[in-house]
Amino acid sequence: MIQFFFKIIRTLAIYAVFIAPQQANAQTWVYAPPETGQSTDGWHGARIANDNMYISMIFRPDTDQWVVVFSVPVNSSLSTIKSRIGKSDGTEIQLTLSPDKYMVKYMESIELTQIGFVINKGDIEKIQASNYWILEAAGKQYRFPLTGSRAALDQAMLAISNDALKAAELDDANHAAAQAISDCDQQAGHPWDSQSSASGRAWADIDGQIAVSSCESAMSDPNPSPRMMFQLARSYDKVGDARSFALMKEAAWEEDYAAAFNHLGIFYRDGEYTAENLDRAARAFKRGYELGNVPSCHSLAIMRRDAANAASELAASQTLLRECADRGYPLSMLEYGKMVMDGEVVGTAQSQAQSYLELASDAGKSEASYELATMFRDGIGISASPQSYLHYLRIAAKQGNEAAKSELGLD
Repeated sequence: MIQFFFKIIRTLAIYAVFIAPQQANAQTWVYAPPETGQSTDGWHGARIANDNMYISMIFRPDTDQWVVVFSVPVNSSLSTIKSRIGKSDGTEIQLTLSPDKYMVKYMESIELTQIGFVINKGDIEKIQASNYWILEAAGKQYRFPLTGSRAALDQAMLAISNDALKAAELDDANHAAAQAISDCDQQAGHPWDSQSSASGRAWADIDGQIAVSSCESAMSDPNPSPRMMFQLARSYDKVGDARSFALMKEAAWEEDYAAAFNHLGIFYRDGEYTAENLDRAARAFKRGYELGNVPSCHSLAIMRRDAANAASELAASQTLLRECADRGYPLSMLEYGKMVMDGEVVGTAQSQAQSYLELASDAGKSEASYELATMFRDGIGISASPQSYLHYLRIAAKQGNEAAKSELGLD
């Protein structure tokens, strides 16, 4: 605690060097704003100079303390320091400071010793109501008038209050901005956006109007993040707002935001809000894949598979699709599992489809559950099992698969 106190005083001692008048003496106290002492910490205070001696009273908002620094022409050992304030009628209030409550430092640059200590807030009014302040040090008394101290300290306290109000308003604004960003993340974050800490929301689960409102609030920030751009574009797309395209394009190609490339590529691929352009779609998917976006990996693999004109091109697309599946993307696990199950992947046993389809089924893909039921029903690459067939058929039906419902007679 004492070390912390000394740290405050040492800092104020340096501050006092700047705010002390270097030439003329003042007969009245004046307000000392932060810039007077070249302070970046928002310290307000008051000061006076008298016969080449100075007093500075500064408020530290970070510690909520008032600190006094006397600068007097003493250059000797100081064992006891006393301080008292008095009125013109001779009434005085004595303040005796114990050695662990003040700091003494000789400042060679100004040939003065600085004596600093913390004062109670309750003493401020007493100081303002007094006429003089006497410091006793090294057997000498140093007298300072308190003329103008009330006005100077009132001005400092008003500035302190205004700063506190501004800080509170800024804190409220920052809180509101943070809340808007959090709301946008919750309403429109993508589950496979590696640049977001939010869990994300599947496309089917997005409430378009709520998402738009949340993300528009988040975008009101003067410097919105690329993530907010992407999520607002995603929200606009959910409600069919054509502004989605321009914003998604900005988030992708201007901000290089990975998750935006897959969505932008889908716009070009499907001709949504813009003319169909498969070359641009492929370029967007490729850039998203390069940035590590797994949905872009899947989209690129499917596009290359569907456009393959040679066995080598098909094999390359299958390898890419397997990479996406091995990274845990449900759609890739489903598509790759189906291809393996159908015997389309050269050199890969059909039985290996089971693990991919099971993972896709666990991720909620009803088609994967139905394909597993088919594998067990027909013994494709594995031993037929009526029990397993019914097990996965029921799962597929619960997941909404119409073919499974039909087979179970649940139409």
